[in-house]
Amino acid sequence: MNEIFHLIAFNVVILILIIADFFFVSKKKTLANAIFLTFLWIFLGLSFSIYIYIWGGKNLFYEYLTAYCVEKSLSVDNIFVFMLIFQKMNIDGEYQRKLLFLGIFSALIFRVIMILMVSSLLHSFHFMMWIFGVLLFYAGVAAFQSPEDGKNFGGVVLKKAAAYLNISEKNHDGRFFISENGVTKITILTVTIFCIEICDIVFAFDSIPALFSITDDRFVIYTSNVFAIIGLRSLYIVFAKFVGELHYLKYGVALILCLIGTKMMLSNYIHFDSYVYLLVIAGILIVSSGMSAIKNHMKKSSGEK
Repeated sequence: MNEIFHLIAFNVVILILIIADFFFVSKKKTLANAIFLTFLWIFLGLSFSIYIYIWGGKNLFYEYLTAYCVEKSLSVDNIFVFMLIFQKMNIDGEYQRKLLFLGIFSALIFRVIMILMVSSLLHSFHFMMWIFGVLLFYAGVAAFQSPEDGKNFGGVVLKKAAAYLNISEKNHDGRFFISENGVTKITILTVTIFCIEICDIVFAFDSIPALFSITDDRFVIYTSNVFAIIGLRSLYIVFAKFVGELHYLKYGVALILCLIGTKMMLSNYIHFDSYVYLLVIAGILIVSSGMSAIKNHMKKSSGEK
């Protein structure tokens, strides 16, 4: 079986899972259901590594797991910014689900384009590894700062859009376009989905080159990317509830970006085994999550006193 067959089969299965998730599984809009779906998507993403092991061997197995962990951790920044955009645009929770579905679905299409583009650049111009490394390191340093840029971004886009486009001020009722006195206007939902798409494009310029620092296998990069993205909707609901308890996780993600950027810049001089890279990434995530849990416990303990 060639790679094309694997890719087609994978996309068919993913499409079925996405449709089932949107129209059936996630209809129950509770926190417990969101937590269940979050762990289910993580389980499926990690379980796919067994398929990678059977198909491609031990080395690709480690590379897939590392790529999945990196992409999943980088998706934390996506969620933080999406929250801020929804707040800025005053989007109700019932419509956030619809916008997240559209955003994630379109993100999957755009990631394919990005993977092909970055792969072509790195194979044609090896010095791009150094350029991407510098950009990732800078993104990591910037990620240590507050994610207020997402909020400002939403406000700037809304202000600019209002100056050039006909935006309806009426209740959108879940519609992207509305007719007022015979004139078709866009609603705030259209502006919001545009903000989300632009943010995802910006995030893709970080995440896709980061994955190429782990492996040059495009199937591994694509599948790990897909499994990390499709669970964002349920993960968003969970994060919206517990975002205040994940104080250090963002710093862990920033450190991972700096590490990946450094690895790309020094790729001609320093080489790590795939399993070592996986252990380092997993260790950073575990430590940052553990420190967040300890801080929350200490705050609750001091509050009880």
